[in-house]
Amino acid sequence: MRNLCLVVIVLACLAAATNVFADVVVDSINPSLTPVAGSWATNWQAWVYTPGITYTLTDVESKFSSYGSSGTLGVGIYSGFGSNGPTGLLGSSTMFANNNNNWSTATFSPISITASNTYYVVFSGTSGVGVNVNSTGPGALTPYYFSYDNSNWYYYNGGYGMFQFSGSQTPEPSSILLLGSGLVGLAGVLRRKTNL
Repeated sequence: MRNLCLVVIVLACLAAATNVFADVVVDSINPSLTPVAGSWATNWQAWVYTPGITYTLTDVESKFSSYGSSGTLGVGIYSGFGSNGPTGLLGSSTMFANNNNNWSTATFSPISITASNTYYVVFSGTSGVGVNVNSTGPGALTPYYFSYDNSNWYYYNGGYGMFQFSGSQTPEPSSILLLGSGLVGLAGVLRRKTNL
């Protein structure tokens, strides 16, 4: 019976550790909105993203309108934006943009994202693909830049982009303390058992 209790305690501690560090949706912008009917005429979109939390990014998702075509897009995360477009590439990936109003995903090698810093989620190859924007909301306005040729960029602040950001959030000190105290308690139980 004691061995069974120890197994249950060990499994509970491992489950807690897995939940603290698991890759999940940690941030989102307008996740309940549906893209407006239309397709992109421009080939590049650079969405402005200022996270409210610090985390490690592994996936970016967006929704694309059924009124455009599907297509494979380049996706980059940048730390800056200058007169000639995005600067400071942090990571790149590809995304197959399904034109079905559902989430399409780009997977990245882990990227450290810091709360209150401004980042740019840049899509390339968007010409003809269904838009990933709603023009009426209600939601959070998501500014973006757009370009036909990746050299002349134009700013627009009237769209509601739809994004989900997945990764692992840096655990709060209380979570680490809880996990640590559980492991210390387990060590005490194991020590008493071996001394009996």
